[in-house]
Amino acid sequence: MRMKRLFILFLVSVTALCSCRSKTEKETFVMPEFPSRTEVDTRVIVDFLPCNLTYGIWESGGLICALYFDYETETLVHLFDKKTGRNRGNYIHRGRGPLEMPPSLPCISERDGVIYMTDFPSGKSLSFDIQRLAKDGVSAIQVHHREYNDYVANARVLPGNEVVLLNNKGYMNKDTVNYHRVEYYDENNRLVSYVNAIPYSDPKTLFYLYQQSIIDSSPDCKHLILGSVWGGLLELYSLPDLKHTGFLRLADPAVSIKNGIELTSGTTSGLRDIVAKDKGFYAVIGVDVPLMENWEKAENEKALTNNDLYYFNWRGKPIKHFETDCNLEKICITKSADTLYSIVSDITKKLSIGVTVLK
Repeated sequence: MRMKRLFILFLVSVTALCSCRSKTEKETFVMPEFPSRTEVDTRVIVDFLPCNLTYGIWESGGLICALYFDYETETLVHLFDKKTGRNRGNYIHRGRGPLEMPPSLPCISERDGVIYMTDFPSGKSLSFDIQRLAKDGVSAIQVHHREYNDYVANARVLPGNEVVLLNNKGYMNKDTVNYHRVEYYDENNRLVSYVNAIPYSDPKTLFYLYQQSIIDSSPDCKHLILGSVWGGLLELYSLPDLKHTGFLRLADPAVSIKNGIELTSGTTSGLRDIVAKDKGFYAVIGVDVPLMENWEKAENEKALTNNDLYYFNWRGKPIKHFETDCNLEKICITKSADTLYSIVSDITKKLSIGVTVLK
């Protein structure tokens, strides 16, 4: 009888230990170890961007396309020469005209040098080929219309006009059931596959983590990545079946939800941008520097908060880690994967465009 009681106590102890370990592992946010870390320098080619918020950067041929709102020209799309940084034109005003985008923040994606800008409330999209825009001006801009659900948060246009949507139901009502839903539609707007997934399920921060999300698909259209800005969560899916293939927790969210998103003493910069390639994906993630503490320092003492570029394969395995000499706000990786074009900022928050050789 005594042996039986000891055996039961042993089982209870093991169960409790396993439960604690499982809970600890679930709630731990860790940047994995990379085989190597390479320090790289950034050469600035456009010294100053007249804005305080940027939407994206892409390259095509000898051109760079940067999206931000310029308060002087009141335009969103800006073309620059890759080598000289010379401005090659400014296009698309903010507004509700035929070739304008509404004042709300547009959803922007790129495919083979074609940029898609979508305003979900109005259902209007503008698309243009970067090379054609430089050659033909506004006549290269196409207008498209499509109905979207009220809770669409992000979209990705694929080569055959297939569309991947992130439908964030909680964005409207904070309902944590089926909190975000990824949907794949064919070229005829028919639903092919979908998945309801909440790998991160803390109800206190769930809404705010997925309120701002970034998605991208690999050029071969076999992979999809979804990342949350707050917390640096990365979710991997296969296309077109949307099978969930991986989940990485890379930074503690550390946000307060009393009156919306409020930073706490432990908040770091989280996820900044993602670029998907056929063999893997690049992500800019800040995990080390507490933002509130950094902002209170003198400018000559402030640390860079998001200067690390990480490369993972599609199994989530860490491959390369690059440490740059500036904050990376938006990034573009060339097809050969040897050059990084980025919108960068320094500790004074001045925005520029830079080029970095990835050795």
